[in-house]
Amino acid sequence: SGAKFDGANLKNANLKDANPGKLWWKANLEEARLDGTTLPDGTVFGQTIESVSEE
Repeated sequence: SGAKFDGANLKNANLKDANPGKLWWKANLEEARLDGTTLPDGTVFGQTIESVSEE
């Protein structure tokens, strides 16, 4: 709860517990240009961001 990603290493952050509906999800992840980035667990940010952007 209340996680801050400013200046954080997103690759090491546990984003699976994050709420994709939060504004920071769109704003910060798009700024970081993580589209197409695949985490070790197989999460692909490009797909996640596309689904969130539909809202």
